[in-house]
Amino acid sequence: MAVQHSGARLFVNMKTLKQLGTIDRNKRQVISTWPIPGAGINTERRRTERFNFGMPLTVQWTSGSEQRKAHAVTRDVSSGGMYFFLPKAIPDGTAIEVEMTLPTQITLGPLVRVRCHGRIQRCDLKLGESAGMATMIEKYEFLSGSEEVA
Repeated sequence: MAVQHSGARLFVNMKTLKQLGTIDRNKRQVISTWPIPGAGINTERRRTERFNFGMPLTVQWTSGSEQRKAHAVTRDVSSGGMYFFLPKAIPDGTAIEVEMTLPTQITLGPLVRVRCHGRIQRCDLKLGESAGMATMIEKYEFLSGSEEVA
């Protein structure tokens, strides 16, 4: 809602009607409305803020009976997930463990080392490029200074 201080109008977002409205404060009635294009359509699926940082990380997973480990760089990260690139894909649904150091731009304080446990949600493959891995974080823990980052 916004008030016109130099006049008698009030501007209101009428979400359920998917419109903006102008209200005359003296008459106490709506004097005009206009639709909000695309209102009610939310294409963003993330529930948490995403940070677009290229942060180095180490990812570990099991492939058959073999323990695998790779170093990667994130495209973005949030408390609910991350997207990173690898030379080869990890299958959807694979459980992973990721260790990384969060920068001060995210922590708003000192660097923070974190270990995340999650699953691969999606793999974006393009011919001749690295595999983009969309990952959901199921839980994470903060590492103390004495714990070794893999």
